[in-house]
Amino acid sequence: MLLPDFYNIKQIVSEGNTHTVAVRLNKQHPIYNGHFPGTPVTPGVCTLQVIKECAQEIVGYPLTTCNVASCKFVGMIIPDKHSDLAIRITLDKSEDLWNCRAEVASEEAVLLKLKCTYRPK
Repeated sequence: MLLPDFYNIKQIVSEGNTHTVAVRLNKQHPIYNGHFPGTPVTPGVCTLQVIKECAQEIVGYPLTTCNVASCKFVGMIIPDKHSDLAIRITLDKSEDLWNCRAEVASEEAVLLKLKCTYRPK
């Protein structure tokens, strides 16, 4: 885990190669004291790490990111407003690489869209 106690996985529901991971962010995590004081926002790099760690949980072994084809931050993840997230991950294996399409959403809207490639670490 990138940051101890930053988030926890509540549930993973899989249908074929598409997986929906229910994640709860810890709104009290110290990272929010500095990003940003008085107006906490989840750092984008932390969101990308959470997606990768969810993918690792799904495939069962460590991964490393080897390519990011596109990454769109559609909205800010505000922990007081978006502590419960649904991360929808589609993983397609091609030789020793995992092609990933992911969306991070709150109950209200999609907040991030990602297309990337992972390889075993």
